[in-house]
Amino acid sequence: MTKILLSVIFTLMASAAFGTAPGNLFTVAPRGAKPQSTAAEQPGELNYRQNAYGLPDALRGTGVAFDVGYVSFPLQTPRTRTTVHAFSNPLIIAGTMMPDGKMLAFTFVETSSSTKMEKMVRMDPATGAFTDVAALPDGYPNILDLTYEPVSAKLLGLAAWPADKTPSLVSINPTTAEITLLRKLDNVWYSLAADGSGRVFFVRQSNGDVGVSFNPLDGTEPVIAAKGSASAASYVSSMAMDRDDYMLYWASCASNGRSTLFKINPATGATTNLGTIGTAVVSTEVMALNIAASEPAAGTPQAPSSLLVKAAASGSLTATATWTNPAVDSLCLFLNGELLKTFVGVQSGSNGNMELSGLRQGYNHLRLTTANAAGKGRYADAFFWAGHDVPRAVSNLKVQRVASDSALLTWTAPSSTVHGGYVSPTGIKYRITRYSLAGDTTVVSKTYRGTSFREKISTPGNYYYTVQSLSSDYGETATSETLYLGPALSLPYNCDFSTRAAYTLWTPKSMNGNSRCWTYYSSKPQHVYNPPFNKGNNDWFLSAPFSLEQGKEYYIYMQIKSGLGEYYPKMFDISLGKDDSVDGRTTIYRDTIASKAIEEVRITAKVDKTGEYTLALHDYSPFISCNLYLYKVSVCEKTTGKISGRITDNTGKGVSGVTVSLDQTTLTATSGADGHYLIDYIEPGTYSLSAFKPGYASHSSSAPLNVESKSTLQYDFKLNPTARATVKGIVKDDNNMPLQGVKVEFTAEGLSYSATTGADGSYTISDVSAGSYSYTASRLRFLTLRGNATVTAETDLPMTLKALDLAPHGLKSTSADDGSVKLTWNEPRDLFRRDNGVPKSQNGAMVGTDNYLFGCVWKQPATLNAISWMTTEYQGPHNYMNLWVLDVKADGTPSAKVLYNAMNVPANGDLVWNRHEMDAPVNCPNGFYLAVSYRGMASIAMSDGEDADWPFVAGVNYRSSDFRTDNWTCVDASFVKNNYMLRAEGTGLGIAPVSYAYRYNVWRLPADAQTDTVKWVALTPAGGIADTSFADAHTDVADGDYRYAVAACYPDGRISSVLFSEPVHLTNGVAQLGIDGLLIPSGPVADVLPLGVRVDEAAVYALDGSVKLRSSDTDILDMSGMVAGCYILRVKLAQRVSVIKIIKK
Repeated sequence: MTKILLSVIFTLMASAAFGTAPGNLFTVAPRGAKPQSTAAEQPGELNYRQNAYGLPDALRGTGVAFDVGYVSFPLQTPRTRTTVHAFSNPLIIAGTMMPDGKMLAFTFVETSSSTKMEKMVRMDPATGAFTDVAALPDGYPNILDLTYEPVSAKLLGLAAWPADKTPSLVSINPTTAEITLLRKLDNVWYSLAADGSGRVFFVRQSNGDVGVSFNPLDGTEPVIAAKGSASAASYVSSMAMDRDDYMLYWASCASNGRSTLFKINPATGATTNLGTIGTAVVSTEVMALNIAASEPAAGTPQAPSSLLVKAAASGSLTATATWTNPAVDSLCLFLNGELLKTFVGVQSGSNGNMELSGLRQGYNHLRLTTANAAGKGRYADAFFWAGHDVPRAVSNLKVQRVASDSALLTWTAPSSTVHGGYVSPTGIKYRITRYSLAGDTTVVSKTYRGTSFREKISTPGNYYYTVQSLSSDYGETATSETLYLGPALSLPYNCDFSTRAAYTLWTPKSMNGNSRCWTYYSSKPQHVYNPPFNKGNNDWFLSAPFSLEQGKEYYIYMQIKSGLGEYYPKMFDISLGKDDSVDGRTTIYRDTIASKAIEEVRITAKVDKTGEYTLALHDYSPFISCNLYLYKVSVCEKTTGKISGRITDNTGKGVSGVTVSLDQTTLTATSGADGHYLIDYIEPGTYSLSAFKPGYASHSSSAPLNVESKSTLQYDFKLNPTARATVKGIVKDDNNMPLQGVKVEFTAEGLSYSATTGADGSYTISDVSAGSYSYTASRLRFLTLRGNATVTAETDLPMTLKALDLAPHGLKSTSADDGSVKLTWNEPRDLFRRDNGVPKSQNGAMVGTDNYLFGCVWKQPATLNAISWMTTEYQGPHNYMNLWVLDVKADGTPSAKVLYNAMNVPANGDLVWNRHEMDAPVNCPNGFYLAVSYRGMASIAMSDGEDADWPFVAGVNYRSSDFRTDNWTCVDASFVKNNYMLRAEGTGLGIAPVSYAYRYNVWRLPADAQTDTVKWVALTPAGGIADTSFADAHTDVADGDYRYAVAACYPDGRISSVLFSEPVHLTNGVAQLGIDGLLIPSGPVADVLPLGVRVDEAAVYALDGSVKLRSSDTDILDMSGMVAGCYILRVKLAQRVSVIKIIKK
């Protein structure tokens, strides 16, 4: 099993493994029950010793070592790791001990490129047994670490969604796994651990800095408690707190895949490297790190309550501690691990206090311990700041463009400090820094005083500012919005993004967290692209301002395309606004683009008031896995001209749907219902015009057309229809019988004509535009006929359809009164099929679930009776499959309405057809979506779509990561031109029933010889029978178990797949003593009798017992010299003998 890299969401560490598989394993294990001893513990080793507080000091830690199991190790010498419970599955990604002494953990499954969250489970550390708690839905974030915080009784975790750059602090329901977001964190906090007193500590991935949150439920960012010195983690890591010693332990996994244990003082950051957990050879990532706290003996005192430490207001290193005493014999006060005072004779409920001096600048730890005759009791902790502090970030930071080259920043001064310490209100200053989107950074003021700042810039561009609060040290930083500074862009404006400088005049903004929105692509052809986002796009690309005047028309031009084309539409709009805000804008164009070719967008715009306006392109597509591209933008005052006119036919009637093109340009128009057309945005000059509509003679202007600026040229013309024709014929089947209900369709560019054959097989299509066409003739149960034809005035085109080699169904066998076996079956059903039967690839998802569907749409209403499917061996074997039939919407896409579902249907294996017969017909009045699902990679086979008889069908293959959301993605793309190997049997509704002269072959065979056709005995003549029943007298057949096989046979010699009966026991009193493979003649023997196997001896006897023929070591007998009659054949092979009665012709 491979190492699991850090989550793809984090990109802050260039040298670490960020940007790979999301599966970063974090854990923190706070105070829980003391682990029970196991046989794997070191014999005679004490679990605890006394620490500086006189409390039992933990000697061992526990956790889950990746690919090893539940382990235990000494904290001071973790190399001597012991495996308590060995397991490699389930794969644990994060875990923590709960108050009941059980470990609550999250599991995941691996894929080739990522991980997927799977379940929340509970593990018993005493037995190693796992119990499922909750299944995780699709889209569940990676849980990077867990800790149980006992004061709030909350399970807290670090969670990461795929597009995140930093994790989020979340609260998780320990029963349902439901997540509540507490804060999207600003930093890459990598592990967390609760201290048991309401605080939660964090550690940074990059350097081991310690952060602390005093109230993790209030949604604030952890503050830096101490600078760390632990080396950066590259793989999954985990942290826990030894609460008795108030020390953090971090199991950090480095880039070599080894987990190193660091001991960290949370107040100072002092770090000790304790070595690898396990020897270097076997060390792996450690999750769910836990250090059990001591459990006081019965009768010992409770902890002091209401402990509060108040630092001096002046910033001096003094403080006052107050608390309420429990009933104790003695109470000890420790400061930063040193005993300061012991209190005796303390009365229960009395108030305690102590003045503290000589405190450390920064965080300090105070502990009150209790004791009585029963022993050491519980304790109380305080973690507090003393001395001078730094201010919080400013609030309400705003930036305005108050002049073309000037920005005004305003803010509200901070009213609190980062750590709750002292800052002089008059001592706060600000460091102001300007950043350009071109990558330049300028500190414009190092120690500014005041809450507004104005700056004039010299270089136009897009900028944003940071304001950092300062006192005795650097405080927190606030960041402004981005805005353009500089003069308005001059017109005409032409941008092809050939340089990054051109890109920096535009501002990308995402309103839902797409951190990569509107990214610059510097290779040719340079462009800007907006990638898809899992929450759907809401991404804006805003220009620098243009000066626009009231009353003028402006021409806006853009070149845009969608990344994958027809079945991956991108939705966008274009707007004008008074500033770079996304609010209050005027939409001037809205469209959906679904073309891999660059499309041109042309807009005429006006403004109702003279001023500066920004132009914005807004991508608001729902999640769909392709980019939206922008190649070019032009803005200018509109000086172009127009050509308009009306197109009529030879009767004066307007002709609609005519494509009118202006030669040597990309400008086109389409005539409306009354024949009118308009071509806009024509640069002044001389042009020619052409017009085309299928079924009409093309037209070109006979004289030059002179277009003038801001004027409209009127040009009317006639378009005459081409000659009309009729095409007709008779469609027959391969038995030369007329075929009813065949759809015959003729298509050419822009033209489509169709008809359906009648009872006599005939079709007629009139008023066809003469010319060349492609045609198809299709009907269920028959192979679609495809061809080309030239249609003239009167064209006769007969057609013959070849029947698909469909199998009969419903084979039953019964015993008749005369002792014969009566067989009955039904003729073949309609088959819904698009594949050619040859698997070339597969489709599926490594993270497949029961509700992750892959399948294809059929718009034909039908009732269904059976489903067949094939899988490939990729990620197999696939021993089961979930089968689905869903309803279809009016637009031909799947719906979420389930018509049929069968879960965990057994399969025969990969690369073979699997078939499932439904218990009852399934009615699909709107058509149906036939689909499969699988927990893991379904690997549903696909044919290549290049077969002339079974070509690729576009727009019918769909998938959904959770069909219940009713969100569907068409699988078609430039790289997917394949057909799913999914088939359904049933009856098409609303079409004439087929009348086809099916014929059938029938065989009898030993019950275990379904794959050994040599042993099959043909019961019907060559060419089969027309009946759907057959009686087998089975005389002279040896006693035994048999099956019957039935297949449809076709005029060209094709045989359908075979239908087998259940085993039938036949009794005739004819013994067969068991030479395997021996052929038993089903009728009179001619000159040569094949035996089927080589035997030691074969002899033919007359009925009077005389030997007529004998042969040794042979597999064939030559009976050409024998007279016709009845004989007895005796065959011997080793110790086995068979005696059979035969007839010689």
